[in-house]
Amino acid sequence: MLTSYIGATFQLIGGLQKDGAEGDFTGYALTANLYDGTGTNLISALVVNWLDVTKGLLTLTSPSDTSQWPACKARIDCKLIAPAGEIILGPPVYVRLEQSPLS
Repeated sequence: MLTSYIGATFQLIGGLQKDGAEGDFTGYALTANLYDGTGTNLISALVVNWLDVTKGLLTLTSPSDTSQWPACKARIDCKLIAPAGEIILGPPVYVRLEQSPLS
């Protein structure tokens, strides 16, 4: 499980795959949100930035200050919309939000 610290800049770098392999996501729209562990309470909408859309590489960042986020097990849920309109929902990615003694 990933760990992110409350009060720090939230940025994850990752990649999407098609059928378990690197894929081209040109023309696809991706949205992502960070929820509490139950998936019912929105903590933050995340900004998606493609680093290389032809390889599925991207960053997810929070557009706002994280200092008021709760300490909890959280989850990132993503929604991908294909150029033809097909909607693909990925499994959640879990993140531990922790308070740091430095924040």
